[in-house]
Amino acid sequence: MRSLSYRELQTLCNVNHETEVAFLGVTGPRENEEVIGSACYFLSPTTNLAEVAFMVAPEFHGAGLGTALQARLQEYAMSRGVRGFVFEVLSRNKSMLRLAAHARGTVTISRDEEAVHLTVLFARDEENGTDISLAHETRLATPTQLMETPKARSVGSMSPMDALGANGNKPLA
Repeated sequence: MRSLSYRELQTLCNVNHETEVAFLGVTGPRENEEVIGSACYFLSPTTNLAEVAFMVAPEFHGAGLGTALQARLQEYAMSRGVRGFVFEVLSRNKSMLRLAAHARGTVTISRDEEAVHLTVLFARDEENGTDISLAHETRLATPTQLMETPKARSVGSMSPMDALGANGNKPLA
């Protein structure tokens, strides 16, 4: 895709914080923060599953920032009754596959030639109506199975458009 339509642009710029959510990891003093990571989700109202996207600056890979962003994004999603996350990951993106494998909940996978498709369903205690995924998890796939295919100061929220670098800010990738 070379450009966004006006409608698509408006959808990304005018978020409602229910179906479009983003969190950022930043470093540096408040008056001169640098964005070093982002986590976004886009909720499908028909399935109540949210497609997720993550970016972490290369110099912060392996520092736990993606894990922290994912935990915060999942906590927020669960507090709003989202059923789970959907990940579409290129099979060569080993870091993202490891991150997806550590999401809390029941993980199921499928693969095609280029991508790994993961769905993480959050666990709920139906008797009490509470989310239990952050304390309990069920694994149908390990990080190794997922890969077998043909320092942050704070985490805050912002629009997915900003988080994806689409407002003139340089992207993190």
